[in-house]
Amino acid sequence: MVVKSRGYGKTWLTALCCIAMGVLYPGSLIAVVSGTAEQATLIVKKIQDYFIRNPEIMREIQCDGHRPVQLSRNKGVCTLKNGSKIESYSVGTMRGNRAKIMVIDESPEVKADDLDAVIGPVRNTKRDICHQRGIADYPSKTISITSACLKSNYFYAMFVSALRDFAKGSTGSFACALDYRSAARVGITDMEFFRKEQRKMPEAKFAMEYGSIFVGAESGSMFPYDLTEGCRTLRQVEYAQPSGSSSDYVIGVDLATSTDRKADNAVLIFVAPPSFEELSRRLRGRRTENEAVVRARLERAQVELKEIPNYDYLVVKLVYLRSYHGKRLDALAEEVRRTFSRFPRTTRVVFDHRGLGDAFPQFLAQPWIDPESGKEYPPWTLDDERTIIHNAVPILRSVKASAQINQQLVSCLRVA
Repeated sequence: MVVKSRGYGKTWLTALCCIAMGVLYPGSLIAVVSGTAEQATLIVKKIQDYFIRNPEIMREIQCDGHRPVQLSRNKGVCTLKNGSKIESYSVGTMRGNRAKIMVIDESPEVKADDLDAVIGPVRNTKRDICHQRGIADYPSKTISITSACLKSNYFYAMFVSALRDFAKGSTGSFACALDYRSAARVGITDMEFFRKEQRKMPEAKFAMEYGSIFVGAESGSMFPYDLTEGCRTLRQVEYAQPSGSSSDYVIGVDLATSTDRKADNAVLIFVAPPSFEELSRRLRGRRTENEAVVRARLERAQVELKEIPNYDYLVVKLVYLRSYHGKRLDALAEEVRRTFSRFPRTTRVVFDHRGLGDAFPQFLAQPWIDPESGKEYPPWTLDDERTIIHNAVPILRSVKASAQINQQLVSCLRVA
């Protein structure tokens, strides 16, 4: 297994791996397998694009007056003079076929069940020449060349297992990770390109795509990374309450004032799906878990959805999300007030009581005048009557994290 950075020439490396395997092991069928036939064929095509000018490699390829690779949109075949053949397959078309060596492109994008279905027959494949001569064959090989993925993806556990076996000296396993610094060191890509990418990309995304680092929480964690990641982008945004809207709004505030570049502020809101059928479609559409896991989550979700009437609020849709960096508490309070002025049907402003939250209400305890409209708003206070302020609106909800609240959040997140 090889995990490598973007910009490392993965397609070139995969094509070279296929040529090397075919030359070293005569009479082998090397299957290039990807999620789609087009992607697998593209890799076989690169044999022609990259190596046609290399006389040593071209000497091994059976041309017979034709081009070195026979190509169609969904199929690529390269035949070597020693009887080996390199052929492209999608996961679907690979079913029922046998190959001595399987080179898998971007394994994390292939469903775990599908991968098991095509790898199984490879383990028991024997070359024709060995059958004919009655001699032993070399062990079948499965090679994965891919970018890093989330830890919740099944491939992470496979990579860790292979790495442990390799570290113990197993001759049947090999695993390594090549990051962007390796690509720059050997001159494949200039280091300045990676610096530019790092400046414009979120830290976790850069670590995964260029650092060859598996990121996020493992599948058994309380808040799996792949679930929270889906909440980060809004497809439809409301910058202000629509005219005539009768909907109630809740503002959630995650307080942070650090100026550290890595310490971003954030708001997380968990959204209930419009129906159980929609939930089923979303879970299967993610393609990060096998069918057994999906069924188990759907069964759990049916129970959790029945508990919705017991919640204080049901968040149907997240409509606005903004991150502030390095602001003082008084400035954050001002931003919350401005947001409220655009969503006047806001019924609660919810924040974490711990840390900065203990001091946050005092910055909202005075009347406020909107600098744009000139409208005056009354002071705010907590909704539990701990503080009495004249004419104050009890709109602030202080939440203190606990095991019970965390479990409720998990339930909401898993049905989102």
